[in-house]
Amino acid sequence: MMIRTEIYANRSVEENILEEIEKRIPDVCYSLIEDVQGRGRNGVRRERQSGRN
Repeated sequence: MMIRTEIYANRSVEENILEEIEKRIPDVCYSLIEDVQGRGRNGVRRERQSGRN
């Protein structure tokens, strides 16, 4: 049986989430979708380039 779950989270907590999932479900398989861009209440938000503020 396969259960699909989607987690939307800030990159700052990504490592913590993955560690906890792997602890609780040792043989878990997952995919990460990186570099997602979108538009929210504050307009278009894009990934900041390293070294730029």
